[in-house]
Amino acid sequence: MLHKGIIIGFLIGAILGPIGFLCIRRTLTEGALMGLAVGLGAALADGTYAFVAAFGVSIVSDFLLVYTNILSIVGGLYLMYLGAMAVRTTPTFAVLVVSKVNLLMATVSTFALTLTSPVTILSFVAAFTSLNVLEQNVGYFQVGLLVLGVFLGSALWWIVLTTSSSLLRYRLTNRMISKINKASGVVIFLLGCIVLLKTIAKVIF
Repeated sequence: MLHKGIIIGFLIGAILGPIGFLCIRRTLTEGALMGLAVGLGAALADGTYAFVAAFGVSIVSDFLLVYTNILSIVGGLYLMYLGAMAVRTTPTFAVLVVSKVNLLMATVSTFALTLTSPVTILSFVAAFTSLNVLEQNVGYFQVGLLVLGVFLGSALWWIVLTTSSSLLRYRLTNRMISKINKASGVVIFLLGCIVLLKTIAKVIF
């Protein structure tokens, strides 16, 4: 059950969305530790949603799905803010030591940002169903291993992405990284706009 969770967590985590671009940007501009902090926040959120989907915590899942539009709007606006800040900010490449407070803030903020997409629960439900990992004879211990596997698989993806971005970092000039930072900022901003517009359209129509 653990290995199935790892596969599911890795594959769902590997869908390159706003968090992926955010992880790449912060790794290139602030170093591998910051990228890992961002990835940890996303992995914790994936683990949380996997827990809700696997154990059928109806109160939590119902709340998240009822308020999915509000959460999506908040997430979209926050992505737009992050993108705008990235475009306006010039990275200080000489500063490679990141404080523990900044690392913690990156993890917490990414965790919260990832949670603004409650439909992720449906992705895990679909994955669990398609792989027949939640049969009636599966005990709580096995389900717990599944959730742990999802977290580990997601974390593995973020380690791979951060490591790749970190290796790339030392092959690029400061000017190139600065351009990538602004370009990724634009992408993150546009993705935020898309999330916001899709949610508004859903509410209106």
